[in-house]
Amino acid sequence: MKLVKDWFDTLIKTQDYKVTQIPFSDMKKWGMESGTGNIVHESGKFFTIHGLRIQTNFGNVSDWSQPIIHQPEIGILGIIKQYIDGEYKYLLQAKIEPGNIIPFQLSPTVQATESNYKRVHKGKPTLYIDNFLDKARGKTLHDHLQVEQGGRFYKKRNRNIVVEGIGDIEPSNSHRWFTKEEISEAINVDDLVNMDCRSVLFSLLEEREYDYPLITDDGVVNFLTQLKWLYKIYSDTIPLNSLKTWSANEYEIESDSGLFYSIMAIRVTADREVASWDQPIVKDTDLGIIGCITAYINDTLHFLVQGRVEVGYIDGVCLAPTIQLSKFEKRLASGYTMPPYTDIFLDESIGDITYDTIQSEEGGRFYQFRERYVVKQIDNYKDITLQDNYTWVSYNQLVKFTKLGFSNIELRSLVTCLELSKNK
Repeated sequence: MKLVKDWFDTLIKTQDYKVTQIPFSDMKKWGMESGTGNIVHESGKFFTIHGLRIQTNFGNVSDWSQPIIHQPEIGILGIIKQYIDGEYKYLLQAKIEPGNIIPFQLSPTVQATESNYKRVHKGKPTLYIDNFLDKARGKTLHDHLQVEQGGRFYKKRNRNIVVEGIGDIEPSNSHRWFTKEEISEAINVDDLVNMDCRSVLFSLLEEREYDYPLITDDGVVNFLTQLKWLYKIYSDTIPLNSLKTWSANEYEIESDSGLFYSIMAIRVTADREVASWDQPIVKDTDLGIIGCITAYINDTLHFLVQGRVEVGYIDGVCLAPTIQLSKFEKRLASGYTMPPYTDIFLDESIGDITYDTIQSEEGGRFYQFRERYVVKQIDNYKDITLQDNYTWVSYNQLVKFTKLGFSNIELRSLVTCLELSKNK
């Protein structure tokens, strides 16, 4: 999308942007806690990286330990909508993040943790935050509390908000108004729209007039309830320096198998709330996959979703894509036990691909995390033998239950891409 890329090129010329990996011991305002090795900020705010021991009867591995991000604050991911020149437009931000593949991505109007918008960093204020905090500045259209990545964040949630702006709203140099059609075009370009923006944009999806689900809404609730009863997941906080099957050196904490993410420290220079800072970040530069199988059942689009158990979900189980796996090709080559229905995504003779791009995860906490987003439509849903934790949900059910907080961020993001891409 040339308009956006030209804008990004103009912005990057105005600032000194640099990201450098540094030893953990060189981090300013961050450090490894004495005794535990946990990575903490001197203010006690922002986030912490500590160890977690997990036990579960879900999946192939029942007991393991891992590092995890603990950020109990509920942040704000918000988009301002306003009627301008005869149509609705959406105020999006060109936001620079240290983990981005390209420096800037299209992001929500506001993307801020509580520590950021309350200015714990003592830096510049968060632009447009009052439109979400002051009812006189913005009329709330959608306000959903949503979970984040359950395998890397511990019990983390953010408010996904869309407000209709009140009064004149002048875009800053780093903000622009976009039509829905322009957003639809951008979402088809690799790495251009960030994950937080895709999550909030799900709020714009509306239920269709005609929708004939294979199972009832009560059936979806029963499905999730039974999984919560059947599958248990327990966790205990442990020191980061006591993790089993993980190794640390002065630059990185990484899994011995090489099949998981690692933790590193970076120094960042950018035109943000503060001009430079250090931070830990979760790294994974191998391509993953986020994929959904779809089929028309009763003349209604249905999605094959899984009830996925993750330690970071508030309620233990969320609706998730058919397949969700980091380091996809690396795991495939290693002989790793692949999840159900992987063969359908690998076999070009099965079904038709209806969406296929490379998308990035949020660059503030994750360094160069990318996944192939793919949706594959099959002719006959009866060709699929359902595993215990999989079910078909209709489009309207997916919209409804996602807005109630039942879906993970990967599913929200993928369905947003699929549906908005059709509006170009």
